[in-house]
Amino acid sequence: PCSPSAAPGPEKDSRRRIPRKVFELDFQEEIEFQTHFRKTKVSTILAKSILESQNFRSTTLPADFNYDPRNLAQLFLKPLVKLSRSQDPVEALDSEAGIEDYDYDNPNDTSNFCPAPQVPDSDDDPDPTEFPGQPFPLPAHPEAPELSGINGGNGPACGELELIAEPQKIHKIPIQYAKTAKKMDMRRLKRSMWELLSGQAAQGE
Repeated sequence: PCSPSAAPGPEKDSRRRIPRKVFELDFQEEIEFQTHFRKTKVSTILAKSILESQNFRSTTLPADFNYDPRNLAQLFLKPLVKLSRSQDPVEALDSEAGIEDYDYDNPNDTSNFCPAPQVPDSDDDPDPTEFPGQPFPLPAHPEAPELSGINGGNGPACGELELIAEPQKIHKIPIQYAKTAKKMDMRRLKRSMWELLSGQAAQGE
């Protein structure tokens, strides 16, 4: 049998690539300009929607009311007072200049914490102060001298400082609820409800 690659001569010649003709401009050739300037069948005017969108308002600037830009930088009641941006660079506040990042791993927070006992439904005030409005002095440095209490020994001694008690945690209460949607046969449900209602009505009679 003949192989599919063996094709007849004319079909094989048609598959050959036709060379592109080189463009040549002949100035002596007579050109028929009437064919180039004849009226086309396609409309050459813009559509009505385009003409409506390109109206006078969308293609022109708004009216110029001759506003003076300097009037925007002065006060209405005091025209002589001008508002201007400060040329000085914004510097940090004096109180924030010497503040660095807080070290949460310092020994005062890691090894000197005295949590309060967890009492359920407790309304006791964990504040050790005995009188409202009384200042509670704390040393600003961990190496400051030890304070035994506000009144000289009456407060609880948990360590070098009187630290804030640990907050009371809320107990977890498990709630059983449907986590997935369940399909229900409404006909069977109505039938069961009707049987229960009809049975109760028959017993009542």
